[in-house]
Amino acid sequence: MDRLSPGIPQNELPGLQPPPGVVSNFTNPGGYQPTIIGTLTACLTIATTFTAVRLYNKAFLVKSIALED
Repeated sequence: MDRLSPGIPQNELPGLQPPPGVVSNFTNPGGYQPTIIGTLTACLTIATTFTAVRLYNKAFLVKSIALED
């Protein structure tokens, strides 16, 4: 504990030294947010489309829609 700098919160310090050739970036870390948003948007669009097509088929083509649909 004596090696810690006073005045710096422990949650802003690295747990270990980074591997050789890697620089820690705590102020602007990279992330996967755009990839996650794109993937979730695509999955939600596909799921909504298939659900809408299924409900349309049951309601207008088969004409027997039930609660479980």
